[in-house]
Amino acid sequence: SAVVHEFAERFTKSYGIPIRFTDTAAVRIAEKAEAEGVSIRDYCARSFKDFQFGLKLIQQEEEFLLDETVVDNPDEWLSQRVVKNYKK
Repeated sequence: SAVVHEFAERFTKSYGIPIRFTDTAAVRIAEKAEAEGVSIRDYCARSFKDFQFGLKLIQQEEEFLLDETVVDNPDEWLSQRVVKNYKK
């Protein structure tokens, strides 16, 4: 979905943290937004609202590629990444 990729571009420009969604993640986001009766933009804003904080803490990669597993459990994925980073 173009809206999903636009969200990733805006996120990257706003926070200086490059993210990109896989095509399957974009499809999953569209499906979840439709199932919840919300726009894709609103779904992304709500689901990934804490990502700028968590990803900033662990930003060692040039880009975060987010797939459907991230879409299914965004908060859990982010928490695991932060914890894993601090255990290094």
